[in-house]
Amino acid sequence: MKIHSNRLMMIHSYQQTSTKPMDNQKTLKTQSADQLEISPQAQEILKQSIENQAVESAKIQELKDRIANGTYQADSKRIADKLFSIWNKGSHQ
Repeated sequence: MKIHSNRLMMIHSYQQTSTKPMDNQKTLKTQSADQLEISPQAQEILKQSIENQAVESAKIQELKDRIANGTYQADSKRIADKLFSIWNKGSHQ
């Protein structure tokens, strides 16, 4: 059996490059860390969003409690009016 020397050279070359530390690791260490700055407007929007979410959660929990207790009364006229307006919009399209 004959072994071609160029195949051995390719394997040897691969082994050398796989064990050598990468140059880009040095570059990564010298680069500064990323930074993120949030504007005061964005901070205010986030604060309001968190507050709104808390209010909505409280309303949902109140409705769940009223339904569970049997004290929730649905406004049938309001429901019918809303369904009718949705139905009318759909029939014109």
